[in-house]
Amino acid sequence: VGVVILVAHAWEVEKTTLTLELFCSVRRQH
Repeated sequence: VGVVILVAHAWEVEKTTLTLELFCSVRRQH
């Protein structure tokens, strides 16, 4: 169970990072 929580947490962090990067790149274009 611990591993699943770890992977889920890592996925959330990855999603958040990708979303922030996407947001920043879109802002730079405008």
